[in-house]
Amino acid sequence: RADEVEEGTLYFDDDDDDDDNAHSAWSKYEALKSKATALSAVEMDALAQWKWLNGRLGEAIDSYLELARTHPKYLHVHFKLGYLYLILQNYESAIQHLTYESRAKHDLEMDKHAHMPPLTNVRRAKILAQKAYYWCSAAGRMEAHQYLKHFDKKAVDARLVASDGGSSTEGLVAMGCLFRQLGLLQRAEGCFDQASLQKPNDPSYLVEYGKLLLLQRRPGPALGKFSDCRRVAPALSEDLFQAMLGEAVANMRLQKAASTAAWDAV
Repeated sequence: RADEVEEGTLYFDDDDDDDDNAHSAWSKYEALKSKATALSAVEMDALAQWKWLNGRLGEAIDSYLELARTHPKYLHVHFKLGYLYLILQNYESAIQHLTYESRAKHDLEMDKHAHMPPLTNVRRAKILAQKAYYWCSAAGRMEAHQYLKHFDKKAVDARLVASDGGSSTEGLVAMGCLFRQLGLLQRAEGCFDQASLQKPNDPSYLVEYGKLLLLQRRPGPALGKFSDCRRVAPALSEDLFQAMLGEAVANMRLQKAASTAAWDAV
């Protein structure tokens, strides 16, 4: 599935030298690999994620397994392993790692947040980003259970997500953002589509969907989402500023495409 390994960055370069840059990056990696002796957990995670986004899924799994072995308390390593196994259709292993993620992380995070002072917008966003790992873990298990025809277990996970807020608009947007971050673009789009059925004018949904459309190299639809967000977002809000920036990027890409088409027609 090509969408599962697309580069996970919003403002990527569309120039024709992308292939040369990728080759250069791999050359640097190969040259430095033998010199790397003791990577930190964050560095190991970044390297594994880089392999994932560049389509080397088997190597990414090996790297994450090594990360889990050497840093067993590192956050979300089992989540990433679960989705890698899911992409490779190793459903039993996917369920195993995604279940471990839910058990090890959800209770800890929820207990920590339960004893915090009243919410601010920034802290609420951080809580949703953490809970998205729990919801997306359940969604991954549901996908695996569907393939294995474990329909009763799929129903249990569906109820868990719904009861914990994962089926709300803000929950679906948080899940879409996490999937987008990992390059799981079809899954991200599915979450945003569900959010649009609930609150089609929600500013957070609009701006985050616009970012996804930019990743999919669809600047026209992205511009529409950003423009819609700018019209409904509160003044001086983060969503408004993100929408204005997104509009500028989408317009630049549309102008570049038009310029290229004009040169080709000459």
